[in-house]
Amino acid sequence: MEYVREDEKTSLQLALILGSVMAMDFMIVYLSIFEYWTEDLGGSMHAFGLVFACYDLTQLVFLPIFGVIVKRVGFRSIYIASLVFNIIGNILYSTALNGDPDTATTRFVMGRLIAGIGSACYVLILGQLVMVVPTAHRGEGFVTFRMYTFFGRFSGPLIGYLLLYIPESSLGQLKFDGKTLPGWVVVILDIVLLAGFCSKYFKTLPMGTHPFSKTKKKKKKKKKTNNNNNKRTT
Repeated sequence: MEYVREDEKTSLQLALILGSVMAMDFMIVYLSIFEYWTEDLGGSMHAFGLVFACYDLTQLVFLPIFGVIVKRVGFRSIYIASLVFNIIGNILYSTALNGDPDTATTRFVMGRLIAGIGSACYVLILGQLVMVVPTAHRGEGFVTFRMYTFFGRFSGPLIGYLLLYIPESSLGQLKFDGKTLPGWVVVILDIVLLAGFCSKYFKTLPMGTHPFSKTKKKKKKKKKTNNNNNKRTT
């Protein structure tokens, strides 16, 4: 993206990768979540649609909240908070079989809900893109954003499919198989991104202060003095 300022190119790149990972997060469980819910956890098949959609529910609720907060705290804080929520949600999802069996389904659903909060930063990436990309190149910027998200939506089910062939293993009480590994893969990616957003490489100006985000003010025309009045006074 040659049209982005050098000091903000890495920051935008990190944000685009975040969008790709959030798109992957939703789709990576697509092939395994039904069996995980109905067979391993004994959840109701009739409730599965609601369980799967609750991820989008919290995303829908928190998106406008993040949109208001970002004006005060900036993109970095929102991205970091989103990643923390997403990590917690995916850990709860992946460890639902651990602990008390009576609360396993509750931890599973809570994991989906909390991970959905983390994905609410998804659309805010467009706000950063608009702020740092010149108007003449924003069309290219939007296409780049969609390419990253489409890559996440494509790679999610593909990775989830490959994980189904990994033999079951365990580490202490933690169980790793094709149904729990998708959550752990996202957790690892989230931690890597979290380190990037906490580092000095992520730099962006506060909202409304970037030169590309400022609207040009119309210059007021100066009123011409009436020369005739001047002549009368002489």
